[in-house]
Amino acid sequence: MSTPRPYRIAGAVKVHDPAALPVFARLIGDGRLDGVQVYVRGTLTSGDHRTLEGYAALGTRCVVHAPHHKDGLNPVEPTAPGDLTPAEGAARLEAGITASIEAADLLGADWIVAHGGCLVRHTPAQGLAAMAAFLEDWPDPRLVLENMPAISGGLHFLGTSAEELLALGGGRVQGYCLDLAHLYVASNYFGWEYAAALAAFEPLPVVFHHLSNSPAGSVRDRHIPLDAPDSGVPFEHAMAWIRAHPANTTCLEYKDAGGGLYEAQLAAFDALYRQHAPR
Repeated sequence: MSTPRPYRIAGAVKVHDPAALPVFARLIGDGRLDGVQVYVRGTLTSGDHRTLEGYAALGTRCVVHAPHHKDGLNPVEPTAPGDLTPAEGAARLEAGITASIEAADLLGADWIVAHGGCLVRHTPAQGLAAMAAFLEDWPDPRLVLENMPAISGGLHFLGTSAEELLALGGGRVQGYCLDLAHLYVASNYFGWEYAAALAAFEPLPVVFHHLSNSPAGSVRDRHIPLDAPDSGVPFEHAMAWIRAHPANTTCLEYKDAGGGLYEAQLAAFDALYRQHAPR
């Protein structure tokens, strides 16, 4: 009889990558995954519906990841990026959150992970006000907010620290998603001490984790393998956090689900967990 895992582990897929479904079906069927996070973008197509129904049929715990800022959800400044008109920004925002809620309903998802997004013309204060309006308009109890890198593609993001993320939620969300790699690259950008930045999340109702890796010293989120030679994320702290929060699922996030990547990364995660967070 196999020994139960001392952690809950999931993998991330994109709804517009139907080829990932059989890969995850096998991993879930083999008992190697405890859940799946499905990223959606824009309005759901008939093909997206079929893919979502396929994941729902696996009988595993599901989470939806709402669209990123470029794919339809940038609540802190709906007209960015892209210099949209207010009407265009509102329409894009509505399409993105509507698709997320529809997908969550189809999957019976526990959570909808969302980013606050990027600021182009808005000040942080304006971004917080826009986020508050968004959460008032879309008070879905499954919405959880994820901490962000400081920068990406020349854009600056809101919600990088525990304090900033808590302000974004404004008492209107029931939980938060802690991305341990985002926190690493944000710490590098701002000059934070990682362990202290991580400890600041302890008072927040963190309900879900993301994990990947970035090169040592990087200020950009790279989603490289956990066992990459140029590994930067301080796993001694990340794994200690995961061990201390065993009820939360940790989702490995990579750009591609093929080529045996997730099989290898599940083994790499297990080795790192047992090295840095032994029983």
